[in-house]
Amino acid sequence: MTTAIMGAGPLEEEGGWRGYLLPRLLERGGEVRASLIIGIVWALWHLPIMAMFSDWRSGVPFVAYLPLYTLGVIGLSFVMSRIWLAGRGSLIPCIWLHRLVNAVGGIAFDRSLWASHWSPEAGTFHFAIATALTAAFLFWMNGRAQRL
Repeated sequence: MTTAIMGAGPLEEEGGWRGYLLPRLLERGGEVRASLIIGIVWALWHLPIMAMFSDWRSGVPFVAYLPLYTLGVIGLSFVMSRIWLAGRGSLIPCIWLHRLVNAVGGIAFDRSLWASHWSPEAGTFHFAIATALTAAFLFWMNGRAQRL
């Protein structure tokens, strides 16, 4: 039942990224370093499927998709680390957000669904920028909260 609701990918991946790896990386360094490492590992984790299936990357050429996807996943890693910390180590919000990104991402950035003159790369670029801005905002808010 849980797999049907949360999805197998996010359930399993978050157990590894935030359940196992994040606490260990936080012990050895700060949140920024840990989030960056997890983001890179997470992007590499998806490299085989990204390379093999062009429809997985919405038809974006692999050479353009790889750096944009990596930047987006690194930004998402920062967001997820902040959520994990705010949730005091609970994986539930991370699994939920991961599943939401997986479910909505394919639709939100599918150029064929929107009347637009965007290139296929534009959706991936927008995702990368959106996650980077969200991560920056969460870090800024956390810094403000600690100063108050």
